Formats: sequence, structure tokens, C-alpha cells
Amino acid sequence: MSFRVLRQWILVGTGAVLAALMLAACSGKDNSGRPLSTSSGSPGGPSFMLDTPNGWTAVDLTADDVNSFIDEAVKANPGLKASEPAIREMALSGSIKLVAFGETFEGFAENLNVVVLDQPKELAASELQQAYLQEMTPLALPGTSPQGELTDLPAGKAAKMFTQISIGQGKSIASLAYMLSNGNRSFTVTFSCPMSRLGAMERLADSVMQTFRFP
Repeated sequence: MSFRVLRQWILVGTGAVLAALMLAACSGKDNSGRPLSTSSGSPGGPSFMLDTPNGWTAVDLTADDVNSFIDEAVKANPGLKASEPAIREMALSGSIKLVAFGETFEGFAENLNVVVLDQPKELAASELQQAYLQEMTPLALPGTSPQGELTDLPAGKAAKMFTQISIGQGKSIASLAYMLSNGNRSFTVTFSCPMSRLGAMERLADSVMQTFRFP
């Protein structure tokens, strides 16, 4: 099953959030409605589980996929050039733990992704929120700004954030991010959709985040 999609992920570094917009064609196997889990990459380390929406498809990314997406992102968004080395290093380190796609609306495949990063210490939700606001502001559609709030999830206190991002030709997408920590790792779950679908996506994202947990 192939999608022509724009992928957006958020990489949370030490007090920083890096964003990349990805435009590519990909294929993946059907994992509709299956609970998906991932380990942190270290024996006995934290892991998470997340129930993907019914009918969504999870995709396994290769290094070639990631490099291609980053090349397209920098080409479409020259402002990312300065951040390209950090984005590429984080992406290729295995930080992207899950990418899944839903239906296509207005030529855009709705999607979610999960990024997990090691941090020097456990970060409070308020610290993640401030990092997001600082780093996402330059990527917001002119005349808009990132916004968000702190919220309680079953997995713990989280920052729920939103940015409207221009993708050219007068179009923009909505990016919803839920950010939380567990020990010295940060977890960012990002949902993307056309602006016209924001209300429906927020309801879906809120329900999905009720299933996000640390086993």
C-alpha cells in the first residue's frame, strides 16, 4: 500500500525541539488496529505501548528512507539546513520508534509518529513545553504561533502542543504533539493532518494517548 505523504516529526534534544517536514512515497505492511510496542534500545530500559487507530498502517523505516526524507525536507525548507546534521544524526540513531498512516484527505495521508530520546535527566512536562515553543516558533505559519497546555494522561503529566505549519502553495497542516518523560527518556507522539481535519484529529489523538503507557 503506497502513500504520497508529508511526514513531520519532532526530535527533542536537551532543551530543544528540532522539526523536519518529510515528503515521500513509501509502502508498508498492514498492522491495522494492532497494539504496537517498542523498547528503548537498552536492556531493561523503558518501553512504551500505544494502540494505533483502527485501519491505520504502521511502516518500518530504513536508513535509506530516513536519508531520503531528510533530503526532501531540506530541499523544501531551506531554513532547516543549519539543523540538518543534528536532525540526521538523531533520526539515524533509531530515535523514531513508530510511524503509522491513516486515511488521505486533500492529498495528505494523516499520520502519527513516536520519537524517543535519552536525556541527561528527567525533564518536567513544563520543560518540554518551553523547548517546543522556542524551537517550533520559526516553523509556524506566518501570523500564527505554537501553543499548548499541560495535561494529565494515564502515563503521566504531558505537554499537549499545536503548530500550524505551511507546506507551500497556500496550504498548511496541523501538527499535534504530546510530550512526556519517563526516567531520563523523553517521548514525543506527533499527529499530523490537514487543517480542515484538526478537530477530528484532536479527538482521535486524545483517545489514542489514553492508551499510551509504560509497561
